[in-house]
Amino acid sequence: MLLKQPVLIAEDEDFIVELVKTALKGTDTVCIRARNGLEAIHLLRLYAPLLLVLDVMMPQMDGMQAAKQIREDPLLTKTPILMLTALSAVDNKVQGLDAGADAYIPKPFDMREFVAQVRALLRGNREESMRMRNPITDLPAVASVQQYLSTALENRESIGIAHFSIRDFYPLAEQIGFEPAGNIIRKMADLLQDRLRTHMQYTAFLGHVGGGDFIIGMPSEGIEPLVRDVVRSFDEEHTAWTEHALPAPYHILGGVAFTDGLIAGQENQLAERVAAAMETAAERSGSRHVVWRTRA
Repeated sequence: MLLKQPVLIAEDEDFIVELVKTALKGTDTVCIRARNGLEAIHLLRLYAPLLLVLDVMMPQMDGMQAAKQIREDPLLTKTPILMLTALSAVDNKVQGLDAGADAYIPKPFDMREFVAQVRALLRGNREESMRMRNPITDLPAVASVQQYLSTALENRESIGIAHFSIRDFYPLAEQIGFEPAGNIIRKMADLLQDRLRTHMQYTAFLGHVGGGDFIIGMPSEGIEPLVRDVVRSFDEEHTAWTEHALPAPYHILGGVAFTDGLIAGQENQLAERVAAAMETAAERSGSRHVVWRTRA
């Protein structure tokens, strides 16, 4: 799988979070953590995860309250919820399912049962996610990005892929608040769409992976000028995107790779190229981009 899809874990106990992360290895997902129900709802809007693993007993807003609010929100209601709790009585299970959980597992849980439940919920949601758009930006979400890239490889198209990421976006969101962070995401989407309009001689795809991460695909000859334009524009404009005091300047990373030499089914090789470019970009501070090049 080219892009790992997010799974949100809402749990206030570190030990349980690590158990869940261990259980999710091999599922082509990346874990994001919330420490209470209110934070979980904010992160659902920011990341549009494939699955929510939701503890019941948490501070500020418990899992039952969070599940009810999620099911009442038209943008979030289709998110599968796997509820974890130390409350194992039948009445507690019924209460969790009535609140909106799709599955309910008591703690301590059997790892095999947990993995089986997760895989079942992920299978059920992947087809739905193909039609999903990110609730913050209304841009195509992860599964649509996957489909675009798979189609490009099948058609042997020569395209460039640019992955843009706001550095350390999750810590930034925690520091300034999730509503201001959501506004930064919307401004970033606006900037990308505006820059694409200035390069409109090329047919392009723009997707929102979640949080501060975006993907653009376009003909190879047009991708590098666009990326330079985006990075420059970001540094010029982003300080005006929020009225909140920022703990420190924030920056953007860009990783560029090409489909040259790849054929249908080689999404993982394309992912490795993009990841290598992003890792190199992250080695130095500030806003910058790196282009993956085929070794001679």
